[in-house]
Amino acid sequence: MEPAILLGMIGALAYKLVDFVKFLTNRDKNALITQAAAWIIGILVVVMSSLSNIFEGFVLPGMTTAINDLDVFSLVIIGMSLQSVMGITFDFKKAIDGSDSAVVPTIIPGAPSGEVETERDSGQSTYNIVIVIAAILLIVCMVVWLTRR
Repeated sequence: MEPAILLGMIGALAYKLVDFVKFLTNRDKNALITQAAAWIIGILVVVMSSLSNIFEGFVLPGMTTAINDLDVFSLVIIGMSLQSVMGITFDFKKAIDGSDSAVVPTIIPGAPSGEVETERDSGQSTYNIVIVIAAILLIVCMVVWLTRR
């Protein structure tokens, strides 16, 4: 059963990556930034956990290596996958909560959920956001790599 957990996490990541591409092509800034922020936070939490004494020797189900002995790319995949599983769980909750009783504010103040950019040149700002997010992820990976040397 444990390998099925890892496969489920990877499947969830692939599913949310497809959503991310949809958000990007439809210029849905709020959804794009929300998903990217979730992945960044997931990666940071997993990296911080791997560097802490609390999780020393902790082995995720389906793995044989402790979290504090994993390489940077494994930590990135685990962080993004865990957040993707939570994202799918949140999507499911939204789908069955017809009363919207668990509504949360958008990450961009004042932006309605699902807002799509329609102006031609506003797409540049969306791509700039993606580049900044990629740079942050690269910096996190480099810091983790340097601390493990």
